[in-house]
Amino acid sequence: MSTRPLIWGAVEGLLDEAVLYRFALEFNFGLEAVYARGGKPSLLKSLRGFNQAAIHSSWIVMIDLDRDFECAPMASAVWLPKPSDGMMFNIVVRGLESWLMADREALSDFFSIPKKLIPLAPELEDRPKLVMVNLMRKSSRSDIRREMIPHEGSGREVGRGYTSFLQEYIGKVGNRNVAYWNPHRAAKASESLSRCLDRLQRQFNT
Repeated sequence: MSTRPLIWGAVEGLLDEAVLYRFALEFNFGLEAVYARGGKPSLLKSLRGFNQAAIHSSWIVMIDLDRDFECAPMASAVWLPKPSDGMMFNIVVRGLESWLMADREALSDFFSIPKKLIPLAPELEDRPKLVMVNLMRKSSRSDIRREMIPHEGSGREVGRGYTSFLQEYIGKVGNRNVAYWNPHRAAKASESLSRCLDRLQRQFNT
């Protein structure tokens, strides 16, 4: 029988969920369930209930700052001014792609993109998803360009394979864990990711 601690999670979408599972692998905890994968409005609507549940159990929540506020402390003061003792509330600056780009070595290798094109300070990028898509335009792999870049006239922000390729890069594909993106290496270029990892380390004493 597993003795790993179990926590509850709440995120915006599938990429955030993949990151949570990667954290679970890194810090040796289990996820009881992951809620609110219906986007940011759904997560914000449910946040008070999750925080109430965190009075009696351990929770981790991840939400993008986007361009809603100038900085994470301002957003936290509005979205969750009084987190419960069991709540690890993490604001991703400014979007999850910032965390993923912060491991420049892995991103360059996995997507066949020149490392020099990847931002040194991804948290300063105003629209990290757009930056990520534009990086994919520079990939030497035709499948990356075909699947991750939106087709002209589609009206989409990203290509149809955008999420699945990034899930594989994060290292969680179905029940298979493969290490590409390294959150500890990425944290050196991402302050919000570093804060998240510090919380997890304190929680699980690793």
